[in-house]
Amino acid sequence: RAAPFPHLDDLVNVVFSADGRLLMTASADGAAKLWDGATGAPRGEPLTHPGKITRASLSPDGATVVTAGENKEAQLWDTATGKPRGAPLLIDDYVSSLAISPDSKTLVTGGEAHLAKVWDLASGRLLNTLSHDALVRCIAFSPDGTTLVTGTSGKVARLWDLATGKPRGTPMAHDGTVRSATFSRDGKFVLTAGADRTARLWDATTGESIGQPGKHPGIINSAVFSPDGKTVLTAGADHTARLWDVTKGGSLLPRVHGDGSVLAESMSADGKRLAISTAKGEAIVFDTSTGQPVGVPLRHGDQVCAVQLSADGSLALTGSVDGKARLWQVETGEPIGETLEFIGDTRRIDVLVFSPDDKTALITSANGSARLRDVATFRPRGATLHHQKDKAITSAMFSPDGKAVVTGGNDKTVRLWKTADGTPLLPPIGHPGDVMCVAVSPDGKTLATACDGSARLWNVATGKLLGAPLLHDGLVNTTIFSPDGKTLVTAGTDHKARLWDLTDANPRSKGILLHDASVEDVAFSRDGLIIITACANKTVRLWDAILGKPIGPPLPHPDRPRNVRIRPDDTSIMTGCYDGRMRLWDLTHLTRTPEKIEALAGLRLNDLGEIRVIEKVGWDRLREGPTVTPHPAKGVTAPK
Repeated sequence: RAAPFPHLDDLVNVVFSADGRLLMTASADGAAKLWDGATGAPRGEPLTHPGKITRASLSPDGATVVTAGENKEAQLWDTATGKPRGAPLLIDDYVSSLAISPDSKTLVTGGEAHLAKVWDLASGRLLNTLSHDALVRCIAFSPDGTTLVTGTSGKVARLWDLATGKPRGTPMAHDGTVRSATFSRDGKFVLTAGADRTARLWDATTGESIGQPGKHPGIINSAVFSPDGKTVLTAGADHTARLWDVTKGGSLLPRVHGDGSVLAESMSADGKRLAISTAKGEAIVFDTSTGQPVGVPLRHGDQVCAVQLSADGSLALTGSVDGKARLWQVETGEPIGETLEFIGDTRRIDVLVFSPDDKTALITSANGSARLRDVATFRPRGATLHHQKDKAITSAMFSPDGKAVVTGGNDKTVRLWKTADGTPLLPPIGHPGDVMCVAVSPDGKTLATACDGSARLWNVATGKLLGAPLLHDGLVNTTIFSPDGKTLVTAGTDHKARLWDLTDANPRSKGILLHDASVEDVAFSRDGLIIITACANKTVRLWDAILGKPIGPPLPHPDRPRNVRIRPDDTSIMTGCYDGRMRLWDLTHLTRTPEKIEALAGLRLNDLGEIRVIEKVGWDRLREGPTVTPHPAKGVTAPK
């Protein structure tokens, strides 16, 4: 039964007692309230804390409520009587986190003074103080109550022996504030999540990392285990909650329902074919002009999580979550050569790429390695490309001439390799965090990488950094060069796509495309005059690349679009969306070059060849651009 639990301000916490009979809600309005867990009926009068409540909790036995406020005090309350239990605890610190032990005997508070304080809940006596290097953002007890985990704004979570007050194991590092930390029900694992948009599993005894993290589209505010420990739920600042399957190796894989949802997609370079991969263990290729399948489904034994078409669409590379990659003839559905199989617990195929001449294929795995294959035979070409073991290679591409491969990964490095034999061209290029994406300029001389809240430019020949980092106010999701290589676009969680002028030795900002939410992907038209952005607010937008102004209204989607691709002739764009469908949008009205020139210059030629200034109303209409409409009957989804 759904029931409202009214307060006058934002809720700080909602907690059930262990038996589910009692519910506590606490609000910044200074009140904690008790409710019947079955009916939602109020239980007694509000427990009123002096001033705003910053943190609150209910003991597992349902006997005690703890409220902490801006007055730097914590008050214990008897739930049976609704009366304060003893004098307030003098925390002498802004309480940013608190937790009560499973046996309801111990309270731990954390605050801005970089301290976690341990209290006896019955007497209110201070038992111990645990020192940290930053604000203590979150606290949790192990199921047996002997171990504590704390997460801080210093990008670290720590395990503590409660009896001795000493740290246990190694620090558990993130690339941002740790906003959530908890134990699995059996006490064997710790789950942490935070501002770096990842949820991670750790050994609860040693603090060592286990498997691959789950990457959320936005900052993760909280993460919890299911009772059986097989599923993780994350809730983020992007207003979404997501489910993740915990693999035997401890990796977090996005939960995919078995309904044929589209997991990945690829468009051929000529724009004539579109391939999708599905949760049903197959890839399907479509003709973009008719929307009909080409050939037969290309089947794997597990979910196909990656797909890539050759330039002419005649070949398809597919990769699955079980670490297998295959090369196919699209028309016949026949495989070419033997199946490539990666080994290890974290072996999911992450990235598939064809070289510019379609003679070489690159396949990367979550186990931290990549392989080059000869497309004619699908036999190995050169040595295996190694990053750090079990640190996923998240981004990869060939140089424009096809002679080099660039890979970036979660081992905080970017690496360049010879396509001919897989040997390194340069020592690894270190970064301060996981590398989100890589891009190579059209002339092959400059490399762009994204890491944390910045992008960096590098000399491809020497591996030397070019200028200062290009800063954002949040994580950078993607980078892309304009077709002429004179502009770099970086986009991220700060709701901005930034344009950087690369014509000078020191790149400078030359514009910002403002959005209402995180910018997930960016693409350029072939002539470089149009920029397309995918935004987490469920829209795709077209922009005038010179004026920095929107072209037409946003293209609405029923869910968050994850990527955009533009057809080589600039006549349509493809958008992939988390509703499991892809859409083709008609851009033919935007490809008339005279109109583009008139919109930019405000001038046009009359019938006599004379230059005339366009009147303001007409010029404004040109700059606004025509309405962009979806291509009729061109939504693509996997068959059920």
